[in-house]
Amino acid sequence: MKAITAGVVTEGFEARIHPTSHRAIDLSISAAPVHDPAGHLLGAVSILHDMSDRKAAMRQLREKEERLRFALKSARMIAYEWKIPTQILQASESIPTWIGLETATIDTLTDLIKVVHPNDVSILRESIDKLNLGGKECECEFRVPSDSGMLWVQCRGRRLIDDYGKLTDRVAGILIDVSDRRRSEERLRMLESAVVHARDAVVILEPEPNRTPGRCVLYANDAFCEMTGYVAEELLGRSLHLLRGPDSDPNTLELLRDALDHVEPFKGELLNYHRNGTTFWVELSVVPAPPNNYKWNWNYGAGGFQAWPANAGPPPLP
Repeated sequence: MKAITAGVVTEGFEARIHPTSHRAIDLSISAAPVHDPAGHLLGAVSILHDMSDRKAAMRQLREKEERLRFALKSARMIAYEWKIPTQILQASESIPTWIGLETATIDTLTDLIKVVHPNDVSILRESIDKLNLGGKECECEFRVPSDSGMLWVQCRGRRLIDDYGKLTDRVAGILIDVSDRRRSEERLRMLESAVVHARDAVVILEPEPNRTPGRCVLYANDAFCEMTGYVAEELLGRSLHLLRGPDSDPNTLELLRDALDHVEPFKGELLNYHRNGTTFWVELSVVPAPPNNYKWNWNYGAGGFQAWPANAGPPPLP
């Protein structure tokens, strides 16, 4: 209309039309006025360019980017790109917001180093130096004191390669929040230390019988080895049937096996056999560790804790 009424050249107008017998078409429209020799406006010439394929590709790209952002956010990750010469750091979302430092500004790698825990700066710098010296990739973990507490970050990076197979001065990678994993590892280390140094004998068995009769040993602490006369290497992968003998009470063994099969606690006394053949009595206290899809609850009828599948109700009272 501008080309016809005002004699103005127009370009880049985009529209979508919906033919009744055809799919929707995305158009780019340009128009130019047409004048006679005397300069009078006669009309306009309009060029319509079908941009449907290009628009569809752009929509697919936006959808893929949105899915990627959702996946990264769900996995507590952000993607970044670092330009080595300028130190500029770009990310898929705000790094300060992701870290939990709302008032910080992190536009370069130097800015990131400033918020890293002082004891971990050398770890990050070592990875950076590796890339600066021609390395292809790096990986490290460091702490960042954030507004909500200490955050553990795993950084992975790789130098990008150009069309000729040569390393460029750009590094692409991801930052991953591994705080939960670090806290779990710390708890496991403390638990392991407590079990290893416990005076009581502790043994962990596999949840189900495997190749051998009974359940194989997954772990035995020092006290258990001292009590039985076996070293840990002799116990791992073997059943505790090697501690049983002719005078071990079969009724107690049957009750123990039934409790394990039904994921229930058990207490009792049992005669066992030392590695040297001598006998000794033990007081058993078995606490099953149910699978992740089980939950523990107090069963008043049974007078103790019992486990059952999380998607099912408690077992009937005895």
